[in-house]
Amino acid sequence: MEPGELPSHAYENKDDIPWELTDLADLLDKCHPCVEEKRHEEYYKNLKCLFPVPHQDQDLDNVKYLRALISRKADTQPLEIGTSKSRFYLEELRGRQVLLLISDLSLSNEEIVILDHIYKERQNRAEVKYEIVWLPVVDATTWDEAKRFRFEDLKSKMPWYAMHDPLIIEPPVIQFIRNDWHFDKKMIIVSLDPQGRVSSPNAIHMLWVWGNQAFPSTDKKEQVLLNTESWRLQLVADGIDPTILDWIEKGKYICLYGGDDLEWIRKFTERAKSVARLAGMSLELLYVGRSTATREQIRNVNKVIETENLSRFWPDYTSNWFFWSRMDSMLCSKAKHHKTVENDEILKEIMTLLSYDGSVQGWVMVWRGSNETARANGQLTLRTLDDFEAWKNEAAKSGFVPTLKAEQIGRHKPQHCIRLTIPGFGPDIPDRVECSECGREMEKFIIFSCCHD
Repeated sequence: MEPGELPSHAYENKDDIPWELTDLADLLDKCHPCVEEKRHEEYYKNLKCLFPVPHQDQDLDNVKYLRALISRKADTQPLEIGTSKSRFYLEELRGRQVLLLISDLSLSNEEIVILDHIYKERQNRAEVKYEIVWLPVVDATTWDEAKRFRFEDLKSKMPWYAMHDPLIIEPPVIQFIRNDWHFDKKMIIVSLDPQGRVSSPNAIHMLWVWGNQAFPSTDKKEQVLLNTESWRLQLVADGIDPTILDWIEKGKYICLYGGDDLEWIRKFTERAKSVARLAGMSLELLYVGRSTATREQIRNVNKVIETENLSRFWPDYTSNWFFWSRMDSMLCSKAKHHKTVENDEILKEIMTLLSYDGSVQGWVMVWRGSNETARANGQLTLRTLDDFEAWKNEAAKSGFVPTLKAEQIGRHKPQHCIRLTIPGFGPDIPDRVECSECGREMEKFIIFSCCHD
C-alpha cells in the first residue's frame, strides 16, 4: 500500500466516513452552485465588454469574438455544414463577414428556403462575400430526443455553417443573446464585420427586402437603401415571382389581390375580367393570399381559384409567406429609422396594405408599369368596377389606372374600422401608427396567436 493510500476495506459504509470529510463534501455540494453562478456572471460581463467592439481598432481578430460566443476551446471543431456533415474549426471564418443566424427550434421551412436562395445567389456576385452560422438557442434542462431530432432535421437543410452540438453554447451566451441582442423566439440575424464588430444587430429585414443588395449588411447601408427606394412593383414582388417582371416589360396591367372570402374573390375576378375586355387591355390577375392564413387555408383557396379558373396564384406556400414577410420587414426597417406615414410614401402604402389585410374583406392593387398604381379595399373596388360605364370614357382619355384611382377616392366613405396586425416585438413595433384611412393615431392592443396546420 502506497503512503497515504487507504486500505480497500476503509469506509465501506458511509456511516464509517469521518464527520470532517462528510462536512467537507456537503460544503462542496453547497458551494458548487454558487461557484457556477459566479462564473456565469463573469462570463456574461466579459461578453458585454467584448460587444460592441471598439470601431477605432483595425487590427482585431473576429475569431476571438466568435470563440467567446461559440466555443472557447481552440482545439475543437464546433461547426458543421448541415447538408454535408463536414466539421470545421472556427479558423475557417477568420477575416470573413459572418451572419449569425439566431433562432430556436421553431425555425420554419419557409425561412430556411428563402435564406437558402439568398445564400446561394451570392455566388453570382463577386463583391458579396459572407458566411452564415446558425446558433440555435436551446434549453439544456429540457433537451430530449425529440428536440435532438428536430435540431438534426433543421440542420440537414442548411448549406451553411451550424453548430455541431447546440449544447456547447454556454448559458451566459444565451443570456447575452436574449438580453443584449434582444432575441425572443423570432429569428434574428446579427451581422459581424471581418473584425468581429456588430455591423447590424438584426440584418434579417434588409435581407428579406433587398437580398444580397443589402451587403455588407450595415445600418448605414440600410439607411442608404431606404432613402433611394420608391414605392414600385419591383419592390413589392422582387425575388418572389420573375413572371411579374416580364409582365412589367410587356406593359401589361397587373392586379395583385388578397383576402380569403371566396364569394368576394369570385365576384371581383369576374368583374375585373369583364372590365378588362370592355377597356381592351391585357390584365393579369394574381392572388397573393393573406398574411395570417395557414398553409392549409391558402391551399384551399388556391384549389377553388384553379378549379374555377378565376386567376393566377402561387402554388407554393413559401411565395405567399415571403410576400407578407417582406411587407413586415419593410415596415420594421422604416420604424427602425424613425420614418412616419407623414413623410414616407413607402411606409404609408405598406401600412395601408397591411390594414387591408387585417380586415375581413379583400383588397386590390392595380399596377401599370413600375410606378402607376391604384389600390382599395375589396368592396370599394367592386363598387367602382360596377360603375365602369360611368367612367370608361375618362379612362380612355386619361389612362385606366389614374382614373380608377380617382374614382375610388371619390367613392370612398369615411366610415371604417381598420385593424393592423404587426407580427413582432420590441424594436420591431412602431411607437405610434396612423390609420391609413383617416390619419388618426390608432389604438394599440396586444393579441396572442397560435396558428399551425
